[in-house]
Amino acid sequence: MTDLTEILVRFRMYKYAVTADIEKAFLHIELDVDDRDVTRFYWLENPMDTESRLITYRFKVVLFGATCSPFMLSATLMKHFRDNPSTTSTELQRNVYVDNVLTSFTDKQSLLKFYTESRKLLSEAGFNLRSWNSNSTELQNVAGRDKIGDNDDIVKILGMRWDRESDDLKFQQIEFMEKDKMITKDSDSGEIISIESGQAICNSQLPNIFVESLAVNPDVVQSDDDEDEYKDEDIIDWKQAKVMDSQIAPFVRYVREGRKPTTADVGSSLLLRQFQHLILKDGVLYRHDDL
Repeated sequence: MTDLTEILVRFRMYKYAVTADIEKAFLHIELDVDDRDVTRFYWLENPMDTESRLITYRFKVVLFGATCSPFMLSATLMKHFRDNPSTTSTELQRNVYVDNVLTSFTDKQSLLKFYTESRKLLSEAGFNLRSWNSNSTELQNVAGRDKIGDNDDIVKILGMRWDRESDDLKFQQIEFMEKDKMITKDSDSGEIISIESGQAICNSQLPNIFVESLAVNPDVVQSDDDEDEYKDEDIIDWKQAKVMDSQIAPFVRYVREGRKPTTADVGSSLLLRQFQHLILKDGVLYRHDDL
């Protein structure tokens, strides 16, 4: 991919700067049928029922988040640009980073020409250039008329912030947490534990039995058609994890109802001792070691 520093320098080189991005770029690149099996994943047959069986899906297009996805997008775009040589395609080759386009021009005519030709060129490959933003009023008006403009005065530029009114490029301001408010492993103020779908996602301070139940590899899930592929101990681990999850879920209910469970309720004196450290506030489960 193009060097970030070079792109930023060219973006700041001339009077009229412009940015845009490719809409849902990865999803417009179809995977070869023979390659789709490597993108298989498990999902609940009925997402509303956590006890429903798991079924297998696979992606038909390049998925967002895979390590190789930016390369596949870049290779696809570069081939399209090389197959359609022009001043605009050369400009795009030099100034595209993943799905972001940013460059600058000396005059408004060149800027508006790039707007028209780049949109046409990418549309021929099934891509849509959107979220156009510029310090040129003329381009802003044209993009607004075409309903693909971005009217934000502060624009995100490859991890930085561009103020198009003042034409300043800045780093995003970082607010550091005060030392006495920082959450650490040894903090008495407690650590935040998110709750997702009624299950507590526990951190390393809680017993290992909690963590293990939420770190099960989905590859060991038993299914109807490939049961023989998995070892008996893998299937046992999965079943045991489901039991652990059922022990975690009541904790959330007891905290919400404001009542203390008994050993008979949670099935373990170890789990019962952990309960006294938990409180629920605004949908978040907190652990307090000082209780």
